[in-house]
Amino acid sequence: MDPACERSTDIYDGLICDGSVTVRGVRFTGYKPNSLKGRDIYIVPYDDSIISPKTEDEIKAYELSGDTANGMENT
Repeated sequence: MDPACERSTDIYDGLICDGSVTVRGVRFTGYKPNSLKGRDIYIVPYDDSIISPKTEDEIKAYELSGDTANGMENT
């Protein structure tokens, strides 16, 4: 694992990496057939400068809608 990343299984069930990391692939474990069918999946910036001013409800909306400030929207 890249030293710029930390595993966060309790909160995010995945990895949190700083801005120096380039994501080149995503792997899902424990996949069951059709468990992702019809679901949108996003990798969005989760920087402190983006998240810290948001309320908990705004963070949930950000996670569900993508990063609309950078043109990523769930349509």
